Amino acid sequence: MSTSYTHEVVENCSLPAGLTISAMSDNPDPKWTETAAKFISTVGAEVLLAPLGVPGLAAGTAVVFEHVLMRKRAKGSEHLEFIADQVGEEDLLGIVQSDDERSEMLWSSTQASMASNHEGKRRYLARVVANAMTSTEPIDREQLIVAALGELDGPHIRALASIRKADDANQLDPGSGDEILQAELKRHPFPILAALARSGVVRQGSEERSSGLWSIAHADTLSITGVSPFGRELLDNLASVVG
Repeated sequence: MSTSYTHEVVENCSLPAGLTISAMSDNPDPKWTETAAKFISTVGAEVLLAPLGVPGLAAGTAVVFEHVLMRKRAKGSEHLEFIADQVGEEDLLGIVQSDDERSEMLWSSTQASMASNHEGKRRYLARVVANAMTSTEPIDREQLIVAALGELDGPHIRALASIRKADDANQLDPGSGDEILQAELKRHPFPILAALARSGVVRQGSEERSSGLWSIAHADTLSITGVSPFGRELLDNLASVVG
């Protein structure tokens, strides 16, 4: 993507009073990825600060807010730079101009990367999106991965890894009521389990454990009966990018 194109997009964006692009960086000639990351983070900041009014923001609060924005921009720039390096800047520009599906994926994945403190997630997101940008096949699976990782962050990923260990042990010894798995599931807060269920990384419902023996669906663990193949693949791929 050319720098001039990104500057044109940014200049056409209405910023909150008192907050300007030029004030966001001391670099007189930033990379286009830095400019794009600033634009994406500023769009969210504008919504956040609209009811507060930037000019009246307390000095200490403004410093904290600027620090948060700088960290988000650094993550966004890293995400975009990896994808641009893999795809090529001009090719990437052509893709996002002509392919709405891939353009939306780039936008949503950059936002997800900016909002995450999980390094493996950010690295994996960048690789998934870079692959989608150059693939000649449908990108349904890549879209599902980006959507799932938009729901899941560090606490959810760590919980899923623990649940997989319990699931593996439970499959070897299901007992009379999946005691190993259920004990592990009950360790995790309900919102964690709900996010795992929404993103499709766990199985739900009664399952046959052996001839005539079926698992019992428990409401307090959202009837989760193990980690789905999608969830297992996600964990493996997340581990591979930080190994």
